[in-house]
Amino acid sequence: MRFSFWIAIFLSALSLSIYRAKAGVESSIRQTTLLDSGWQFQLGDPVHAAEMAADVSGWQPVSMPHCWGWEQAQAGNNNYYRGPGWYRRQVEVAPRGGKRYFLRFGAASSVADVYLNGTLLGQHRGAFGAFCFEITTNLSADGTNLLAVRVNNAAAEDIAPISGDFPVF
Repeated sequence: MRFSFWIAIFLSALSLSIYRAKAGVESSIRQTTLLDSGWQFQLGDPVHAAEMAADVSGWQPVSMPHCWGWEQAQAGNNNYYRGPGWYRRQVEVAPRGGKRYFLRFGAASSVADVYLNGTLLGQHRGAFGAFCFEITTNLSADGTNLLAVRVNNAAAEDIAPISGDFPVF
């Protein structure tokens, strides 16, 4: 049996944490909040940007890690969806003076664009590597934040692995 479909298994394995590190001498002290539940998912791109914050009726509740297309891939169907999917979640954290805040992703395959409160934090290209963004200056003063992540699993020639006959875990 060919195992090239295992690449699809990690279409969107997000494992997120917020790191709150105290600035200065005590920078090694850190609090971690796991963001593995409370997510909403939508396959494809929203028709209007306003849909990201407003209407949640078409969004599916999911927990992390999550991947779309795994059922089709395990059944041997190589025609699973390849393209963008969106994840979003409210993050309740108010910035406190002297602290820095970070989002750490365990993985997102293959290209992830990360937004907080409508501002692009950055893009990560690489299917199976962890990555991190500092969010200290992007947090809302009232503590209510919308985290949105666009993950695109479409083939990209600059991101390994392009193909293979082996499981990638």
